[in-house]
Amino acid sequence: DQQCGDNVCMNDSKCVDGVICDCTADFYGLNCESRYQKANPCHSKNCENNAKCVRVGEDDAYCICEEGFYGSRCQLKVGGGCSQLNCQNGAICADEDGYARCACTLGYFGELCENELKGKSSSASASSIIGE
Repeated sequence: DQQCGDNVCMNDSKCVDGVICDCTADFYGLNCESRYQKANPCHSKNCENNAKCVRVGEDDAYCICEEGFYGSRCQLKVGGGCSQLNCQNGAICADEDGYARCACTLGYFGELCENELKGKSSSASASSIIGE
């Protein structure tokens, strides 16, 4: 355990700026005293291109991309264009300012328009920008 201002950082966490405990991936809390019950979702996130995976709560994780990459797993290169996407379900790829995206047809959503909306139909088409 490590003293950190008024806190004591526990479970191999590190003190940042003398006041905040930076917890390891399996712990959370002011002092990193609580252990997550479920496995770390970063193990299955598969971040690419040297991206860092950050756990968000019990079940979710996201990738922090290195400069020049984007996408939910940092799998796309800025300026790489539509050749790096495989839009699905009739979606059309658009390359805007170096960021390729799939413009989904009515009833579909997701990075590649791979997911079908269930339930009530929408009157507007969905558009997914990779990584947002």
